[in-house]
Amino acid sequence: MKLARDPQSLAHALAPARRRGAPIGFVPTMGALHEGHQALVQECRNASDFSVVSIFVNPIQFETSDAFRKYPRNPKRDLSVLRSMNVDVAYCPGADVYPADTLVRVTETTVSRLFEGAVRPGHFDGVLTIVAKLFMHVRPSMAFFGEKDFQQIWLIRRMVSEFPFDVRIIGVPTVRDHRTGLACSSRNAFLSGSGRRKAASLNRAMSDALDRAPKLRTADAIALSVVRKLRADGVRVRYAVIVREGDFARVRDRLALNTPYRILAAVTVDGVHLIDNFPLILSPSA
Repeated sequence: MKLARDPQSLAHALAPARRRGAPIGFVPTMGALHEGHQALVQECRNASDFSVVSIFVNPIQFETSDAFRKYPRNPKRDLSVLRSMNVDVAYCPGADVYPADTLVRVTETTVSRLFEGAVRPGHFDGVLTIVAKLFMHVRPSMAFFGEKDFQQIWLIRRMVSEFPFDVRIIGVPTVRDHRTGLACSSRNAFLSGSGRRKAASLNRAMSDALDRAPKLRTADAIALSVVRKLRADGVRVRYAVIVREGDFARVRDRLALNTPYRILAAVTVDGVHLIDNFPLILSPSA
């Protein structure tokens, strides 16, 4: 595995793949690699001839400098994981990704202000800006993102549709703890033992809502069932909503049949912000 720490060394590491026209797969991460990241890397390795994984803790997508400072970091372990998975290039740029006189950011003006964007103002500006920069550095054929951050992947797909990034965005299903169903997240490292048990109620509440969806029928009734179950378990709910996958519009009334929706929810446990989502489609037989 080659290690690149700036765009110039990255270009040198990618040169052989570019010369032979090999499809380049890319997985952007902020490190603290867990099983979810490893699933992304494995998908990338399976689908492309040449794999690049970036590790960069992006300061402008955090709500506060304290949150940025506390984000878990273990670069030695992360690089060891990537080597064991036979990644071709690890790209670990420094703070010069954002020069001191940086003024321009990538901003989406509607969906990025909703739900996760409302809870964490400016978060998605930071995400879209760094992803755009990394796409320009790596110039991948395909890029892999976890579906746990569904609003994020929706916004990245929209950015790619509106700007000339010649890259295919591939979503990878959420990886969960096999015992509790808790979605893998770097933030889980901040949870206590009791906090992990409490956080697992997010999966249970959403799974229960999916099972009851055909009877509840309206989007608001389904979302309310998530909220009620979480509150009964003593979990602070930030939001629970249903959106159409196509346009990310919030839905409140009766759900249409054979239409892809997502149940989105966010909670706070042990002071840690956690998100999750599940796909929802009502069939005619429901």
